[in-house]
Amino acid sequence: MRDLGEAQAYRRDELLRQRYLAITRAVREQLDSGVAVEDLLASPIDALKLASSLTLFRAAAASLTNEGPEFSALGRECDDVLARTAAQGYAPCAQTVARLGL
Repeated sequence: MRDLGEAQAYRRDELLRQRYLAITRAVREQLDSGVAVEDLLASPIDALKLASSLTLFRAAAASLTNEGPEFSALGRECDDVLARTAAQGYAPCAQTVARLGL
């Protein structure tokens, strides 16, 4: 994704939104069961990519909340997983936040 606009377009697509939500929930379930994010994703680099993705799509969901409740639910799910990854040393991505100007 190049920018927030692309992330918003991705979020507006029903099929892509539902798939991302399903993946995010599956990650949350694994983290809740005690699986470490690095073990789940097989590398620290992929754990960083997850945190960046969640940071981006959380921002996209927040910017779309006035378009429907489905965006709020997605934002909450991203927040939940980011809280779990942050507890393991993978906080919301500062580089993604800076690039988005948040």
